[in-house]
Amino acid sequence: MVKVFVNGNWFGCHRNASKLVEDILEMRRLYTIPKEISIVRDIGKKEIKFFTDSGRVQRPLFIVKNNKLKIRKNHIQQLIREKMDFEDLLKSGFVEFLDVEEEETAMIAMTL
Repeated sequence: MVKVFVNGNWFGCHRNASKLVEDILEMRRLYTIPKEISIVRDIGKKEIKFFTDSGRVQRPLFIVKNNKLKIRKNHIQQLIREKMDFEDLLKSGFVEFLDVEEEETAMIAMTL
């Protein structure tokens, strides 16, 4: 059982932390919920924290699944030809925004 916090306020408890984080992350990547929502899971404290408040610095990162970038050369070519823009990358789930707290629990590669 994990405690769930939203913007620092206790919201409730959840039995399946992995599934909750996975579902919310999937919804953010599919643009079902706002891209600015931050998801932080603290396994040691048995907490999940969601941040939706404004003023958090975020940076865009490419999404990697099964050790491969989700974005492909043809998507880059579409960007160059202006048939796709940054917003399309977000909506397609190729890029997501992470804030400082979420970065601490993410695995971020500096090179391919």
